[in-house]
Amino acid sequence: MTVAAPEGGASLHSSDSRLSSRPRQRSELDPEQDQPGLHLNQAKHGLHIHKCRSGKMAVVRGLLLLVALVVAVGSDPVPVAPVETPLEPLLSGEEQPCVRGAGPRCAPGLECFRADKKNKVGVCRCKSTYEVCGSDGVTYKNTCALKSANDRRDPEVQAVTVKGKGRCPQIISAQQKFTCRWITDFLTDQRQCVQLGKNVSTTWTISIGSPQGCVLSPLLFSLYTNCCTSSHDSVKLIKFADDTTLIGLISGGDESVYRREPPLPLALTDSPITTVDSIRFLGTTITQDLKWEPSISSLIKKAQQRMYFLRQLKKAKLPAQMMVQFYTAIIESILTSSITVWYAGATVRDRHRLQRIVRSAEKVIGCSLPSLQDLYVSRTRGRAAPRIVTPPGEVYNVSGSQVYLSCEAVGVPTPVLTWNKVVNGGKKKVELLPGDRDNLAVQTRGGPEKHEVTGWVLISPLTEAEQGPYECHASNSQGEASAVGAIHVVQSLDDITVKRVLKDEEL
Repeated sequence: MTVAAPEGGASLHSSDSRLSSRPRQRSELDPEQDQPGLHLNQAKHGLHIHKCRSGKMAVVRGLLLLVALVVAVGSDPVPVAPVETPLEPLLSGEEQPCVRGAGPRCAPGLECFRADKKNKVGVCRCKSTYEVCGSDGVTYKNTCALKSANDRRDPEVQAVTVKGKGRCPQIISAQQKFTCRWITDFLTDQRQCVQLGKNVSTTWTISIGSPQGCVLSPLLFSLYTNCCTSSHDSVKLIKFADDTTLIGLISGGDESVYRREPPLPLALTDSPITTVDSIRFLGTTITQDLKWEPSISSLIKKAQQRMYFLRQLKKAKLPAQMMVQFYTAIIESILTSSITVWYAGATVRDRHRLQRIVRSAEKVIGCSLPSLQDLYVSRTRGRAAPRIVTPPGEVYNVSGSQVYLSCEAVGVPTPVLTWNKVVNGGKKKVELLPGDRDNLAVQTRGGPEKHEVTGWVLISPLTEAEQGPYECHASNSQGEASAVGAIHVVQSLDDITVKRVLKDEEL
């Protein structure tokens, strides 16, 4: 579904992704397998669905599979002997003349670049998209990117060669392969039958999907949709349970296109997209013109229905304190649902309609209640993006010693703090620090009361492989912030003073 907003320039696409468990085949009931199973009360009027495998055994097998899957994620990969190709032959034809069409051609990985399109003669340069797999297991955009990475490496470090064309294959450990086969066997030949009173139907063989209620189903669905990511900076991908939503911002567009009659059809990968006037997203109705009256009317209707129960509690002579608790949990929670999103754009009439519900509750309970305006202000001001208050510094020490970097951040809600190590120089590419090394530890400490968090990177013993810049990254629902420190390895303690003096002179 699509919500087009010409005024705000917002476009929203929503699609559901669900693992289907509908049967494709139907087979006769096997007497040997006709055993009591797990009752799934999905139907009404005494209709039950039986799992023909033992219910207890299915739960036990599911728990064992979950433990095996978690263990397999951290297992050591099986080493694969790479077939390496020297990089120099692939770049031997770089900057060599070439002719478009008949004539000298460029070597693999290169393309003929012509500054003047009318001239057929050009020079061979690296293809913009010619991915190669390096001997270090990293996928490079092209051969020139691999060569540039080698130029930035320490001369004493062995240069990376080309293992093959295309992306590097994923190395799967033997235990991970075993776990995948185990899960496949668990999901294969699943059978179910339907019981209505004393009558039991024949069994269905379920060849797709995962069993409902299985402890593995949420994890398998998360793994199944993990590769679904956004490839554009202006488009955000939001996942919630089995609902996937794409939100894109259109800036600098021609708004007159949306006003054409009839409207232009929209398509995504040759599939038509239906344009609707409104869409319900996580309980909030978003309209095409970004007006909140339909959403507010829905909230008022729900709150008025719950006011009946508050009046019944009044008739039962419940204490006022307990009625306030009931109002806060049942009625106020409805009125303030996503209030930070829509209250600022609500009309005066809609605000009065909402406040009328609060005044009615005050008359029933007999005490004052917080207004929606006060709740909106407190919740709006009670959120803040992360801020780095103590950035990591630069640490100098000798090999074999113990060093640590610290970083402190504040924010509301309490931010999540992670550490990254900057690689490839100024390419701004960061890789998450590995957490399975003996000499490396990443720790965090903080509390929601102070809305602050402190993190450390502890390395002991220190080696030359750990030196370089480190990034402290803090994020919450309001935004993110980062700061960079560095670890330097020196030959002796006397070099520390010299390094710091040179650093101060550069500044």
